[in-house]
Amino acid sequence: MSFAIIKTPRYRTTIKKILYVYMFLAVIISSCKENATDSSGYSKPFRPIFDSTNRLLELNQFNRALVYLDSSIKYIPLNTVDKFRVYGFHFWVNNRIRHNNTQALTYADSMLQVIQHSPDKDYYLTYYG
Repeated sequence: MSFAIIKTPRYRTTIKKILYVYMFLAVIISSCKENATDSSGYSKPFRPIFDSTNRLLELNQFNRALVYLDSSIKYIPLNTVDKFRVYGFHFWVNNRIRHNNTQALTYADSMLQVIQHSPDKDYYLTYYG
């Protein structure tokens, strides 16, 4: 009994090599990706905005802080924690500084809606609940 050796066509081995190279590069590139959030949960683009807004609030420039915040977040993607914090700034200024409780409650409702529509709803409800 003799066995026949079946040869694979040359183009199939070339395709396999190219496929392995692409898979290797995909693994390398995905492992080099930076973490998009820091330990507080804020996204990297939002962190400097958060710090600057806090600084303006410390200087009692409340209106300027909210204008800066709103204009800065227009062009960056926000995660759930970022959105929650944006509404939190608005809630705090309207409740504590302007004493506009109606507007403050609107922002509080928005904060709850952000949590209700997040994929990790249970986590955020216990964390911010």
